[in-house]
Amino acid sequence: MQYCGSDAIRSEVDVQQGDLLDPLLFTLVLQPLLVSVSSLKKKKPPLMTAYLDDVTIVASSPREAFLCQQLLQRQGAPRGQG
Repeated sequence: MQYCGSDAIRSEVDVQQGDLLDPLLFTLVLQPLLVSVSSLKKKKPPLMTAYLDDVTIVASSPREAFLCQQLLQRQGAPRGQG
């Protein structure tokens, strides 16, 4: 692929941007992470919204936000996230 006359940019790993499978594959990776975050607190889990790669998590305290961040980093890394 050539971009604005520059050298070729090759995608050898992952899906190329704009690929039709991209949203599906991202969702398959993201879903288990969001389930893990929602199970941090049984009584009142953090408020979460997710649309494709835009995720918002509203924690009730700085500690809860820190725990969510740790969990996402720990479980996301093996899935290629973060």
